[in-house]
Amino acid sequence: MRACMDALADAFRAYSSGKSVQPLRTMMKVPATDDILASMPGYDGASQSLAVKLITVFHDAAEAIEITAVRTAAASGVATEALANEDASTLAILGAGVQARSHFYAMNEARHIESVRIWNRSRHGAEVLAVQLSQRGGSAVTVTDTAEAAVSGADLICTVTAASEPILKGEWIQPGAHVNAVGSRKAPWEMIISSARSENSFPGKSGGDRTGTRLRSSSPSAWPSKMWRRPT
Repeated sequence: MRACMDALADAFRAYSSGKSVQPLRTMMKVPATDDILASMPGYDGASQSLAVKLITVFHDAAEAIEITAVRTAAASGVATEALANEDASTLAILGAGVQARSHFYAMNEARHIESVRIWNRSRHGAEVLAVQLSQRGGSAVTVTDTAEAAVSGADLICTVTAASEPILKGEWIQPGAHVNAVGSRKAPWEMIISSARSENSFPGKSGGDRTGTRLRSSSPSAWPSKMWRRPT
């Protein structure tokens, strides 16, 4: 996870300085189905490398998801290192799938996590994940009955579900908390913004003090470019 985070941080700096190219992904839908083929090309100016990520989503077939799980969580980890309060130690995870697990590891790379609270629509799924994460050691992992209970007082919040409706309310989030909102391709970004209201709640707004809630997308193209520039 650390190696991937470091590589992404370098790539984001190159992108923000105009040395890299990242076109919008192309999505091709298979006729008469909900299956898709997605193409995501890119050029990294730092290493002068070309690459393309191709994914297929066939709902009746098994998915090879490990690369996406690590890359997405690593992006959240880099954003957390750059934006979250240095003393952030309490993590809330909303969701209990593959991204929940990988985000746990990324958050532990970004900050020293002392306690973790997990909520999931299926409590059983949250309990299974809690047992797995507890085996790592170093953090007290508990399961909550509600999303509000998981989020209340948390320094870091990761929403990692495929929910099509908001599961996080702004009034639950303490001042200064950092939110990584990932997981759903269906929920429009505006809906997440309306769910977590604050003066510093969306990409493009500055959020430098401890009084504003910071909400970031998992897409680096949506983040302020200045956050990736090395100090001079």
